[in-house]
Amino acid sequence: MDQNMKKRVLEHIEKHRERLFEILSELIKINSENFGPHGNEQEMAEFVAKSLERLNVKNDVYPPESIPGLTEHREFLPGRNTDKRPNVTGMIKGTNSKRKLMFTAHIDTMPIGDKSLWSVDPLGGEIKNGRIYGRGACDDKYAVATVLFILEAFRELGISLSNDLYFTGYCDEEFGGGNGALGACLKYPCDVYVNLDCKNMRIWNCAVGGRREALTLMKDAACITVDDMIDAIGVAKEELHTFGESRKRELSENPRFAGTNIPNESMRILCMQSGMNTNDRNCAHIEFSYYTDKPEAEIKGELVALAERINTRMKETGVYVKSITPVTRYFRYAFTESNNEYIKLLKNAGKETIGEEIIEEASCLSDLNIFINNGSRKSFSFGIGRDFNVEGGAHLKDEFIECERLVEFAKTVAAFVCDWDQE
Repeated sequence: MDQNMKKRVLEHIEKHRERLFEILSELIKINSENFGPHGNEQEMAEFVAKSLERLNVKNDVYPPESIPGLTEHREFLPGRNTDKRPNVTGMIKGTNSKRKLMFTAHIDTMPIGDKSLWSVDPLGGEIKNGRIYGRGACDDKYAVATVLFILEAFRELGISLSNDLYFTGYCDEEFGGGNGALGACLKYPCDVYVNLDCKNMRIWNCAVGGRREALTLMKDAACITVDDMIDAIGVAKEELHTFGESRKRELSENPRFAGTNIPNESMRILCMQSGMNTNDRNCAHIEFSYYTDKPEAEIKGELVALAERINTRMKETGVYVKSITPVTRYFRYAFTESNNEYIKLLKNAGKETIGEEIIEEASCLSDLNIFINNGSRKSFSFGIGRDFNVEGGAHLKDEFIECERLVEFAKTVAAFVCDWDQE
């Protein structure tokens, strides 16, 4: 693809920007909530498939568990019912087909939660004040909309590619799923996977490891008060923070996480509860997540030791750790290869197209580790999602994406494709 064609693509994106917003709004109106053991991805996958069909793009809608070998794979997470939750992959064959590039984006969202807390309809896709609102707007439906919009631009401009371009909208990313991403890797091997699930116009070149776990405290005797359980929660909290300090220390010493927020966010207590019902005053529940670059077996050993410390401290009260069980899969630490030519190409596209230096950094927990470990060592993430701790950010009420940022993202991705195709 020559430079003149790239110029035409970028001009098309600018001229038809409202169409990009319209596509994202349509996607937001589709409920694709993920609840862990089950999810609503079916309608979203079908919508993407029909959009690809209108563009004469060959596509494949398939449940990950239909892929031979997936359920026996080390990364497979049972109990997610992904035999009923499809991926959708579009394929554009190039005239030479020497290289294969796949863009990926997850089609599920977090649950909407209490609708009364939203000031907009979470499934409305409302566009106002330079923003597009709704569940999934910045995690990760903006990415799905961007790829569909770019493919539409290529078709309208009569552009054909020299190399093979794939796009997969994959299921079950939220709540530490991973089967959808794994299915995309196993069914459609490519030279590189660019996962369009990232934050703040950044590139993630390193996938942190870790998991979400549930710690259950128990007292065998019946209780009329939760006093002992509250004390036990306090002890468990102290020990969890000690565990978290180890995670912070190890990641601070890892140069790939230097200058990022990852070490400071390396252990989070997500919920604590006891006595929610009249018959559970003798138990307590804590959920926590952690980041690490250590293998799973080593972390398991530390959690065993953590439980023993809690038991020792609470021995006189009769409270003990009944279990520490995984809530999500184990994210295995992984990083893209050094001097990645695809990352260089994307950074150049950003600098030339929107005049921005795109920063590389390490990721939070995401399916990037699936793509690196099981797809290609050249894989990385790129995106404009918004952080979990800012107004309207990912997973929060009134989630939104900024329209202008979305256009810049589309231009950068399109320019990257044009440059990649003529390499």
